[in-house]
Parts: sequence; structure tokens; C-alpha cells
Amino acid sequence: IINGEMEEDRDVTEEEAYEEIEDKIGIQALRLGDKPGEMILDKIYIDQNTGEAQMDFVLGEKVLTVYENKQSDTSTFETQADGKYVDTIVSFSNRLEMQITESDRGDGEKLYSVQIEHGNAYYYINGNLDLETFETILNGIYFESV
Repeated sequence: IINGEMEEDRDVTEEEAYEEIEDKIGIQALRLGDKPGEMILDKIYIDQNTGEAQMDFVLGEKVLTVYENKQSDTSTFETQADGKYVDTIVSFSNRLEMQITESDRGDGEKLYSVQIEHGNAYYYINGNLDLETFETILNGIYFESV
């Protein structure tokens, strides 16, 4: 886990990581409810000063990144995904509509991404997983009431 500039080498469960994001940044953490069993949380970065968090999950050689940013009156974050529109998916529990874009990483590998605004936060998810796995994960995302 990396807290701002300070790196702490400690193991945290996925649930502890979600709780830490909620406590330190003050947003609802985006949770992955339906991911492959062998996918593990590899790294987490939280910066209270900027209101940002990033979680990296790995599945073999593939990586899924969940970027979370607290919106405020003085700062907002928006990204424009390069690439082409592929599909729209609606998550099962929160009924969030997400537009999936596909881009080429430059090495011939495809990268899929979505953007979500929820409450006081902005979320950006991307990964080089296959489209079917990416969509399954998106379908299972949810937010817990805090």
C-alpha cells in the first residue's frame, strides 16, 4: 500500500483496501463483486492530499486498474479515452451504464476502459483483459452505502 509519499509494505485484504479508500479520501470505493477467482489485488495507492486512489489487480500477465478520484468544487478529473466505442454495459447491482472503449497499447494488445461518475467521485477502470472478462467484472461492480 502506498499512502501519498510513504510506502508501507503490508498485506491488506481487498475489503481493507476499500475501507481505507473510503476513510482516507471520503468517497464510496468502487468494489469488484464478480472477478475471476485467480485475480488478486497487487498494489494500492492512496493520496489523501489529491483525493486519489488506484488499485491494481493482476490476472496472470493481465492487469486491471481502478482509478478513483474525489471531485470537489476546486478540482475535477476527466479523461478522454482514445480508441473506439465497443459496447455499453449496465452493472447488475447499481444499474450503472458504462460505455466501453477499446484502444491499442501500441504492442498489438487491446486495452479496454470505462469511466463512471458516482456521488462525489469519478472512477476510471482499464485493463488488458479479454473483453468478455472485462464485461463480467464491470457487470459485478457495486458501491456499498457508508
